[in-house]
Amino acid sequence: MNLGNVSFAEPKCWPENDIYFQAGVSFLQERLNADGNRREYSFLHLNGYTFRHFLSDFPPDKDGSIVIISSPRFLPLAHFWMANHHNVIAVFDSKTNIETLVKMLKKRPSKKRYNTVNKHAPKITDRDITILRHYLNTGNMDYIQRRYSRSYSTVQQWKKIIASKLSIRKLELLFLQS
Repeated sequence: MNLGNVSFAEPKCWPENDIYFQAGVSFLQERLNADGNRREYSFLHLNGYTFRHFLSDFPPDKDGSIVIISSPRFLPLAHFWMANHHNVIAVFDSKTNIETLVKMLKKRPSKKRYNTVNKHAPKITDRDITILRHYLNTGNMDYIQRRYSRSYSTVQQWKKIIASKLSIRKLELLFLQS
């Protein structure tokens, strides 16, 4: 059987061990290729299980176009990375159907970024990311209190603000899943 110049390269997606996400990305890439879109995308899945890795390892060392597919809770975080990293070209909710993804990625001009942000959504700041990274690495807020020379109540208020931006009651709940 002669396959000619057919390429069977797997689509780039992360995490690589998530077979369900990889199957969805493969189908999405097939649909994009069938519609004539030959651009290379890297698809990243942001959810409770990949949150720690995103927080510690982002931005990836990948060149090219990155599409983040995020669970609803982490959309503010995904939009932060889109706003601050030039290679993140689109952010989608994980509830978005394949047809909408194909349509949006297909009609996107090569240099334009597709922003799905809600105008009223809370914005994550650089300070929020720094606090989350410190909290991830140390496991408590005492380090942050000492590092920034702030009172206990100020640090607790920061925690509360970040938790409200991510629609949870306590910041600790983010790290339980992962």
